[in-house]
Amino acid sequence: MPKNKNEKQVSPQTVVTEKAESVSLSDVIRNDLIFTDVQVSSQEECFEQLADIAVRSGLATNKKAVVSGFEAREKESTTGMEHGIAIPHTELAEIAKPALIIMKLADGVEWNSLDDSETRLVLAMLIPKGGAHGHLAILSEISKLLVHESFINELMQAKTKNEIEQLFKEKVENHD
Repeated sequence: MPKNKNEKQVSPQTVVTEKAESVSLSDVIRNDLIFTDVQVSSQEECFEQLADIAVRSGLATNKKAVVSGFEAREKESTTGMEHGIAIPHTELAEIAKPALIIMKLADGVEWNSLDDSETRLVLAMLIPKGGAHGHLAILSEISKLLVHESFINELMQAKTKNEIEQLFKEKVENHD
């Protein structure tokens, strides 16, 4: 049963707060949500793995809804940016809290990216329904970092989850 009027019952185990919270990139960079050398052969397979991670990590309650959310967003316009980076995102009631899942792919996959490059790095944003303001703040912070070719190069050369986490944390601290 929800505790207050800003919450809604999603399932017997999960209550999702709809109240907008201020979230920054540093709030969502988590070592346990960074994956390297990920084996996927398509965008669809990537969405499946992202949804698996979201449910296993307690970030979402419904794998199918997360996959469908990513696919629906992709139909609006591509989330494949330039330089082998994609930023898929979805806003759903089934998402419990804002999160960023980072996946460095073993091999590039087709993503219909803006520069026609294959995607090798996925920065997937999970947004609770009604949390679009926080998502825009995170997207803005990511965008500010991705305009720097040196940051992109360092990110692409990073081999471990610790290197990726440290790179983001250092750059976010320097931009605050």
